[in-house]
Amino acid sequence: MLYLSENMLTSLPSELGNMRKLTEDVRFHNNAIKGSIPTQLGGLSKLTSGFAFHSSMLTGSIPSQLGQISHLRKAVLLGGNSLSGCIPSELGNMDSIEYQFELYSNFFSSTLPSQLGRLDEMLSEFYLDSNSLTGTFPTQIGRLAKMSEFFDFNKNQFCSDLPTEVAALTSNLENSNEWNIVGGNSFGTVCGAYNAWP
Repeated sequence: MLYLSENMLTSLPSELGNMRKLTEDVRFHNNAIKGSIPTQLGGLSKLTSGFAFHSSMLTGSIPSQLGQISHLRKAVLLGGNSLSGCIPSELGNMDSIEYQFELYSNFFSSTLPSQLGRLDEMLSEFYLDSNSLTGTFPTQIGRLAKMSEFFDFNKNQFCSDLPTEVAALTSNLENSNEWNIVGGNSFGTVCGAYNAWP
């Protein structure tokens, strides 16, 4: 375990990726880190829980190498930063995760990768709200049939129709308030319509 949360740290050393024997909890949340996530952190491939870097002022994109941390069962926590760009499709390799896949409140753009449909062991806390994701919503997300609570894609820029396979997930949720996907999006509109206006 490596706990360095709430210490006003300002950087992430790439050497963290050399701690290849770590199996639980790398937690750097609530710091003041200036800069991006080192690609070397993909070397933490034995982690099974606790990849926590939320609310730490991170910038840049998520490195695709994080997809190598494929044995995580809970807690990919990257919300509340200033991350941007595309969500890498390689995160779909984290297909053992069951709880807390959280990328909320960043500046991710482009489309949502369909490979996230491979995270079909997810049970709760799938948060991608408050970003700038665009395009059609992937039908493959409907494979997350085990989800029972906290499924939030609100406040993005999705368009076209919400796939019926995804809408069907509401039948599994324990409370309708825990499903938040339509609000703040543009479902039912033609994708690219804004650009077509004079």
